[in-house]
Amino acid sequence: MLLYFRLCRLSPKTTMHRLTALLFCLALSVFSGFSASAHATEDGFRSPDELMFWIENYAGHPEPERIPAAFRSIQSTALVRISSDFVVILGGFFAAAFQRHPERVDAWVAAMERDLNADSAPVFLQTLLLAGLPEVAKRVGLRQPERFQNTAATANLLKSFAELTPEDGEDAILAWWGAFFIDNDAAPVERIIGALHGFPGDKTLSRRKAATLRMAFRSLANFAPKSPRIRAICENALRETDDPQIAEGLRKVLENLPENTVTPVP
Repeated sequence: MLLYFRLCRLSPKTTMHRLTALLFCLALSVFSGFSASAHATEDGFRSPDELMFWIENYAGHPEPERIPAAFRSIQSTALVRISSDFVVILGGFFAAAFQRHPERVDAWVAAMERDLNADSAPVFLQTLLLAGLPEVAKRVGLRQPERFQNTAATANLLKSFAELTPEDGEDAILAWWGAFFIDNDAAPVERIIGALHGFPGDKTLSRRKAATLRMAFRSLANFAPKSPRIRAICENALRETDDPQIAEGLRKVLENLPENTVTPVP
């Protein structure tokens, strides 16, 4: 689950708390891997793990007709209450779905607007901004506090996918992962690897850049075992990089992969 690496941002004041949370999430994921099902109830998804299981495996079993049900499940699973970081992950996922299925966008927007609540409003706003549809957000009135228990919808990223850069930090990486889950396209992962360049050799790393670097490597380590596509991208990046620290980090990602994770033949 994406909560693995997001809960381990290791800021100086919260290192032990983050590590404890990480160990807990790893233990939880072992259990949920046996209990989660790719097929949820007719009305939506029954738990945060079930919703994230479906999202992380979407590319292998695409079900665009269930996008509205996934959005509707944001409140029932309380996913964004576990961590506001899921606003960006879900926003990236739904925005990428919008881009892949422009013929469905009007119907999806109507369904999402109908099901809006205080939990899902920030995700809807993040989705529309990443998809390059700020005018829809304005029309729906997502920034009107009176609509959602006197709390205006807010988004972590105020840019579209086309405008994101590594300088947008950890949130950009999370948005790119959300996009990757739609069809396992290489571009989002290549953007994540691109975020590594220019950071390791900088002797005056800002805290934001250092956190972005850690997030990039940890997310690659987390998802490479699940997708041969990611492994192939990491192997290619390792061959092309001339930065020794990036090369070392990518080697560690690849060395820790299980033996049964193989790169597909082109």
